[in-house]
Amino acid sequence: MSKKSEQVKEWRRNNPDKVKAQQKRAATKRRLAGYYKENEETIFNNYLKRTYDITYKDYQLLSEEQGGTCAICNCKCDTGKRLAVDHCHTTGKVRGLLCARCNRGLGNFNDDLDRLRASVLYLEKYQ
Repeated sequence: MSKKSEQVKEWRRNNPDKVKAQQKRAATKRRLAGYYKENEETIFNNYLKRTYDITYKDYQLLSEEQGGTCAICNCKCDTGKRLAVDHCHTTGKVRGLLCARCNRGLGNFNDDLDRLRASVLYLEKYQ
């Protein structure tokens, strides 16, 4: 037996309350994972309503209108996650659904059209 495993066993013997608390947290985490998986649509709908004032059906319609792809690059999200809801930070109005990369890109430019245009000119200059 390795020295490390002996230390772990000794720690567990000396800290039964902490071990029990860890086991309880792990069991709760497993239960919640099942809950989220079973209620994913409801949870996502509540998030959309609370954050963007749209429903899951609105999200699905937007996705269908865009062919399930990003409104900017026309690609599916390469992270395997859902497309992000893009919205105007001033008005809160939803503009469309974006892949993670395009969403981060717009965010990094703070939706500043002048900076975006300058970036295009810069890239064209060095093609």
